[in-house]
Amino acid sequence: MFVSFFPRPKLFFLSAIVWTTLAMAFWYGFAGNLIGSSTPGGVGVEIFWSAPSLWFDLYFALASQSSPAPGWCSRRMPGRRGPSSVPR
Repeated sequence: MFVSFFPRPKLFFLSAIVWTTLAMAFWYGFAGNLIGSSTPGGVGVEIFWSAPSLWFDLYFALASQSSPAPGWCSRRMPGRRGPSSVPR
């Protein structure tokens, strides 16, 4: 059953770890300093609407959606017509 969700689990998890490491290195090395300090100064709901917090949210969404892991690790299962086909 595990193979039906992850056809090549070693490649999938290895690429996920590498992608996470690269995304974190890019954030802490470059992207985190583009919009001021990443530590908010206030307390309350304004923390979530500050420019650094919104920049991190945008970066996190883009980095998590552009992960190459699913594309590298998928393979067509025998007897299926496409990725959304259900087994018979």
